[in-house]
Amino acid sequence: MCLYQAICDLIGHVALKAGLSPDRISFTAARSFVRRSIALVGAAGLSPSTLSWILRRAVRELRRALVKPRRGRQAPRKRRRGNHRAGTRKADEAATSYVDYVITIWRINPKRA
Repeated sequence: MCLYQAICDLIGHVALKAGLSPDRISFTAARSFVRRSIALVGAAGLSPSTLSWILRRAVRELRRALVKPRRGRQAPRKRRRGNHRAGTRKADEAATSYVDYVITIWRINPKRA
């Protein structure tokens, strides 16, 4: 769970630096980047300059692995005929309804004492 949160934080950092929505950055690409970077950190040691270099590299690399934008879509669940629990829609019903929303992420810096 900690690694998942760390990868999500990395995605948020890259999205902020690149001016993108975090939804556009591939979790799988970020996870692969972290796996490769762990080997580099083990060999070079974790110093502020190494960490800064890795974050700059993350921004460059993950910007190339963007997820294609998707339309927001919400389909109601319907009952199928027969023994199936999932449903089908009737011929006169709309297939889906589209949803449009925006999520704003604010980074809050703790107050220094």
